[in-house]
Amino acid sequence: MDEWLRPVIATSGASVIVLFGRYAKTAFYKVFGIPRGLSTSEPQQLEGLVRIVLQLPHPNERGSLKQNCAPLTQSQLDQVRGFLAANLSIRRTR
Repeated sequence: MDEWLRPVIATSGASVIVLFGRYAKTAFYKVFGIPRGLSTSEPQQLEGLVRIVLQLPHPNERGSLKQNCAPLTQSQLDQVRGFLAANLSIRRTR
């Protein structure tokens, strides 16, 4: 995974990375050490940019309560929106 995941993330300009399902969560844990099970990460350096990682259930996940309509709390959503707004203003000034 390391040989392809790191270059993909390094090439991406995304401020927010969204992981759907356990395979994506496991891959990110193995390559970047992002703990599984957290809905949102703190802003952190990932391949040259400060990013937030969101971990959401896969829409077709079996055996668990479907929560894709509201996978984040209002506080978490506000945190992500604030991070995006700050990043957008920083990028506009460059």
